[in-house]
Amino acid sequence: MKLSHVSVEGCGRFGTPARIEGFGTGVNILSARNEAGKSTLFRAIRTCLFERHSSTAKDIAALATDGLSLPVSIRVGFEHGGRQYEIAKSFLKGKSASLTRDGVEIARNAEADEHVWDLLGIAPRSTRALDEASYGLLWVQQGHSFALPEPSEAAASQLNAVIQQEVGTLVGGERARQLLATVKDELGKYLTDSGRPRVGGALHAAIEETARLTAERLDVDNRLAALDAKLDELGHQRAELRSAGDHAMAAQMKADLEDTRRKLAEAETAGEELKRLRDDERQAHELAEAQEGRLQELKRRAATIDAQRARLKTLAGEIAPLEQEIAAATAALDELARRRKALGDEADALEREERELARLADLAEKRARRAALAGRLDRLQQLRGRAAANEAALKAALVDEAAQKALDALETEEAKLHARLDAGAPRVAIEARPGATVMIDGTAVSGTAAKSVTQPVVITVGDDVAITVSPPQATREAAEAALAAHREKLRALLAACGAADAAELRRLRAERVALEDQARDIRAERNALALGDGVNAEIDRLQAAIGEIDAAAVDEAEADASALDARKQQATERHSALRAALSGVTAQIGAQGDLLGKLREARASLAGQAEQIHAGLASDLALLPDAGRDRMLGDCDSELGRRRDAHRVKAALLAEKQAQAPEDGAVERLRARMDRLAAAMKGQQERLDQLRERIARLEGEVQVAGGDGLGERAATLALQQQMALAEEARIAERVEVLKLLRRTVEESYAQRREQLNAPLRRHLKPFLHDVFPRAEIELGENFAIAGLSRSGPAAELFGRLSLGTQEQVAVLVRLAMGAMICERGADVPIILDDALVFSDDDRIEQMFDAINRAGRNQQVIVLTCRARSFTSLGGTQLQIV
Repeated sequence: MKLSHVSVEGCGRFGTPARIEGFGTGVNILSARNEAGKSTLFRAIRTCLFERHSSTAKDIAALATDGLSLPVSIRVGFEHGGRQYEIAKSFLKGKSASLTRDGVEIARNAEADEHVWDLLGIAPRSTRALDEASYGLLWVQQGHSFALPEPSEAAASQLNAVIQQEVGTLVGGERARQLLATVKDELGKYLTDSGRPRVGGALHAAIEETARLTAERLDVDNRLAALDAKLDELGHQRAELRSAGDHAMAAQMKADLEDTRRKLAEAETAGEELKRLRDDERQAHELAEAQEGRLQELKRRAATIDAQRARLKTLAGEIAPLEQEIAAATAALDELARRRKALGDEADALEREERELARLADLAEKRARRAALAGRLDRLQQLRGRAAANEAALKAALVDEAAQKALDALETEEAKLHARLDAGAPRVAIEARPGATVMIDGTAVSGTAAKSVTQPVVITVGDDVAITVSPPQATREAAEAALAAHREKLRALLAACGAADAAELRRLRAERVALEDQARDIRAERNALALGDGVNAEIDRLQAAIGEIDAAAVDEAEADASALDARKQQATERHSALRAALSGVTAQIGAQGDLLGKLREARASLAGQAEQIHAGLASDLALLPDAGRDRMLGDCDSELGRRRDAHRVKAALLAEKQAQAPEDGAVERLRARMDRLAAAMKGQQERLDQLRERIARLEGEVQVAGGDGLGERAATLALQQQMALAEEARIAERVEVLKLLRRTVEESYAQRREQLNAPLRRHLKPFLHDVFPRAEIELGENFAIAGLSRSGPAAELFGRLSLGTQEQVAVLVRLAMGAMICERGADVPIILDDALVFSDDDRIEQMFDAINRAGRNQQVIVLTCRARSFTSLGGTQLQIV
């Protein structure tokens, strides 16, 4: 496959159509700045070739252009087998796919998806990941050029198949990999990747069954031992119950509890009295403090009233000058408004005059365009006639794409019927020795010959022997019946399409395709004419426009254009002057309005302050009027003295009672002793209840356990356990055999690895020596690069190389893999997106030599943002248009 062009729309930064054409053989280079969309085009090519058009994967959604509700539309053209193909897909919205060959559509939608994969040698699947087989190795996206190629399963199979064409089938080749995969699949039925038994597998089930029987047998044995233990425990519990029932000790504990309760009640009564006295003292203190707060509040309110009256006098003096300034500003603003209205009326009159002049000029211009409108009308009328004729011819052509597909399907079915008949028929194999005369249906046989017996076969040996071999009658009749039914379907299809044979049907289909091409040309011509409402509507519009021009008054239509222009110029100049004057007046009105607003705002602020002060003053005077101020202050001070005397009396009484109260902690000690005695009596009773309950439970368990037949159950479980162990051992032995087979195949694979790697090493050598003369690559498992041998005694590990050298080696390995695949007939282009970013000037020139060496035999496409550095690469220069 060789790419020829690609176009995108609604894809990443390409919200409008963009295209790259002119891909050539050999090296192709696309140089563009950062964020020009190179990587987007790379992802678009992969998506178009390898994704189903109906997919909604996250990678496809990420391709959509931000902010635009457009489908992701991609077209990729390529050459394959000497034919030109184009695959066009629309993702996310308006999902569709179309595949054309040499300009003729050959498949649509899902059929187009899978037809492309057939061409590229990729087996179709219901779900698909990008970059199958060799494309995943040779198409390197941005940022991945540093990593060594890690072939997927499909890519590894293709590489091994290519190698086997050169070195033959080996133990370490694709057949060994397939055998190893089969053994691993079989082993996977029993074990996980970590070597543990797989849940749901036979080995896991056998182990689980053995464990279950072992646990059940252990449970029965434990139950037998537990029965004996419970009998011993029952005797101990009965003896403990007899010793725990001491009545004298219980009576003493009850007397101590009653005495403690009496003493606690006396102590609590004294504490309640002391608490009441404390509350009275605290209340008296709070009343005195509250009265002192009210006295201070009255004094503060009197000072506030005096300050508010002084502030009101100051505000009255500030508001008077503002009233005069507001009146002057209002008069000036009214005068400016009258001037603006006069200027506006004059501007309206000039606008009406300009519109009339524009109407006259437009009418004159239409007169000048009448010939062009008449020519467009004639072209549209011809287009409508051709479209009507094409539509009638299409209705008469009956052979559509469905009929063509039905014919192809019937011919394929007939071939399959013949193939099945041949495959199911007996075969006659003959070996004729030198000198013998043997013939099959009159044809001489020399050496060996074989023939399927779908019809009677006559074998003659010399002139004396004739052998007739006939197929089974039932098989032959069934095959003939199937072929007859198939031929009847073919005759029905030909009759429905009005064709005598398959060739005529295909000819009729070709004629319809030509009519469809003509219809597309007509639609393209209609689109080029930008007919938004259709041909008929545009014809009607043109006829109406021409009629309007013809019907216009002659004196208006033929007015002097220069005079109209002069009048329009004068009106425009006057209008401009009026607009300038009007703008100046409007600016003055705005400035005067701002000044008036500020004055009013200042007056409102002062008035608001005065209003707030009046409201506060009225509230304060309501609580402290001037007439009663001295009396209220005196009464409040006298009440404060009385409340302080009451507090001193209650404080003395509290001190006296505190001296007579019990010592601190006495109540808590009595309460703790009472709780201790109560808990001890309760614990003793609970212990007796528990002993009685435990004895009853043990007696019941002993009675139940004695009737379960535990001994017989234990014997049965022992036998079942032996059988389960035998089954587990049998499965485990099979697992060990499979593990031994896997190990043997892996060891053989490792022994023949060097012979497998030889073809890749041979193809890699010239590319490697272009950059690293006399160097050698060490290859490991699955074509992995183990190290690079240069001038030193030992190989350098790949991970220890510099980033630039790692990237260069990774690119060279991909070039070698591409050369090896291409040499064996699989023509896959190589695509490098922004590679060789850490190469110095000398090394990058050597890499250019290697890339051009690859371009001698296959297509190489390089995407880069370093136009100056890649100038000397050469090859075909590409551009995004």
